Amino acid sequence: MRKTLVTNLKDYEDPVQTQFSKNCRKSIRQATNKGVTYKIIETPENLNSFKQIYYETMSRNNATDYYYFDDEYFDEMLKYYKDNIVLIEAIFEEKVIGVCLYFVYNKTIHVHLSGTITDYLYLSPEYILQYAITIWGKENGYELIHRGGGRSNSEEDSLYQFKRNFARIENRDFYIAKKIWNNDIYNKLCELKNVSKEETFFPAYRKN
Repeated sequence: MRKTLVTNLKDYEDPVQTQFSKNCRKSIRQATNKGVTYKIIETPENLNSFKQIYYETMSRNNATDYYYFDDEYFDEMLKYYKDNIVLIEAIFEEKVIGVCLYFVYNKTIHVHLSGTITDYLYLSPEYILQYAITIWGKENGYELIHRGGGRSNSEEDSLYQFKRNFARIENRDFYIAKKIWNNDIYNKLCELKNVSKEETFFPAYRKN
């Protein structure tokens, strides 16, 4: 379907220096010089502060309902995957100005969701978050950060181009398998969701 971006931690002694863009490293230096720090939270007890900032970010970006995950989603995430979650907070003058939620498993880190506070965008909190997970991942023996792709399949996509700031060297192909193994169950799921099984979005029952 599309390209996704990765930061290779295993093969580089200093992945920030080798794989972050020059402008990205400059933004990180400027932010840290102004006093921006970060906090690592492994196996968090709750996601309340994360959700608040995440929803603000979705509102700022005029995101569709698809990206407004409800409380049940986050509750289930904590219930089943708490030990595989790492939160990183960007902090300025004792205030959390950005936060990112990562999944970790074996030697891989996956960037899942992030949010930043509008009034502090000038401090580049998102850059600090991605810098922090890169440093933490390298120090803790992880080999790869999967940063995902853009909002579309185009490599000119603005989100894809932003993520390239942290992954200049390598990318990975992303595929979706569309084979239906049990047509009866698939059709029933589509009926329950009141969507056509001919829907181009796959699987159709997850469109809404």
